[in-house]
Amino acid sequence: MTDLPDGCRQFVPSAQIEVSNEFAVPFRLLGQGNVVHGSTRTYTFALTDTTKIYQIQSISIGTQSDGSLMARFRVDNNAFWIGGFTRYIEFPAINNPALKLISSNVITVVIYNYGVADVYCHVVVNGTKYKKPVGFGQPPNAGFHTDLLVGDVGSTVNFLNDSVGTITVYDYDFKDGSAHGVVAAPSHVYSVAGQYLPTLLVSNQYGSDSYGSLLPIGIKNVDDYTLFTEVDAGALLAVAATQIDFAAVTLADTAYVYYDYLVDGIQEFDIAFSFNLTSLDDGGSIILFRVADQLGAYGAGQASNLLIYVSRSGADYILNYLNTDAAGGVGISSHTHISIGTTYYVRVKHDIDVPYFEVYVYSDNKYSVYVAHEILVRTEIAPLTWQYLYVLCSYGTAGALAATGVLNNLRIIELW
Repeated sequence: MTDLPDGCRQFVPSAQIEVSNEFAVPFRLLGQGNVVHGSTRTYTFALTDTTKIYQIQSISIGTQSDGSLMARFRVDNNAFWIGGFTRYIEFPAINNPALKLISSNVITVVIYNYGVADVYCHVVVNGTKYKKPVGFGQPPNAGFHTDLLVGDVGSTVNFLNDSVGTITVYDYDFKDGSAHGVVAAPSHVYSVAGQYLPTLLVSNQYGSDSYGSLLPIGIKNVDDYTLFTEVDAGALLAVAATQIDFAAVTLADTAYVYYDYLVDGIQEFDIAFSFNLTSLDDGGSIILFRVADQLGAYGAGQASNLLIYVSRSGADYILNYLNTDAAGGVGISSHTHISIGTTYYVRVKHDIDVPYFEVYVYSDNKYSVYVAHEILVRTEIAPLTWQYLYVLCSYGTAGALAATGVLNNLRIIELW
């Protein structure tokens, strides 16, 4: 490739450059390696020349044998392409103005091998380097996460900065009417119960970018279990304000704790709780959360229920998510494997405007480290209204399969 001739004009973000000899030179970045079947491999390309602007022209991937593959191309936190292929794929990039990069940017190519055999891949990044003019730069990319998603009134939320690039101004809006945060990683105390979707605006001399939290921060006082109604003929439950201990609850027992929301019922909710199951007989189940329009223990085939329950099959302890439709059929079911004697933190949400439930499972008490995220699709056409909220419920079928453990810190963040 030859240099662009004198007098050629090249447009790049924030600059118009008169091109002279020695202005442009080609570059090529190479990566190769074996992609094990059933797994992924990441190829990382750092741009090291601080005096140049990198114009990506194409990214190509070739293999030494056919396979069932998918590739994803990213620059920093931004995804640009994803595509499937068997032997060769090329991502053309020359017409994308966002792909004029500088030395602080990092290119990653992730290859997924869905086949049954390993595949050796070659990744090639082609482009042109242009001389970087004085004063040329890029606006930053905003991003953050928090160490708490569910907490009490007065909880401190730490904001952890995920932004990329040179940043001169940080502007966190905590969405509670308080003063904005102006440092990279602020801490904030929410003093009023509610759901908050904070945002971050970052900027430098070249521009700005904003980011908003996708999952609201729920602030609520811990609800009092003793305000619920307890049905427990065998005295198997010990109900306190913030904790329910259960010992040897069997499938044959009728034991449950519920609240009756009367005929208006529950249409939407955002609820969090934690649990620790210390024992469960093989083949047994215990319901930790349920909304229903029937009073009493749950039985298979009951209509219009959403359940979160733990079951055991041999050495496997499984957290199950299940909803039943208006006819009693299973709308959808899913599950996550858990460990006995471990505390898990669950958040379950339903919005009447969307046809699904969401269940988030975390391993930490700040509801920030995912174990699982399940979306349960509801099969009913008309929106449901439930009358009863259960925070603990025996399964309600015959048998003597016992469960012991504890249910903690119920937070009804929002309920309509």
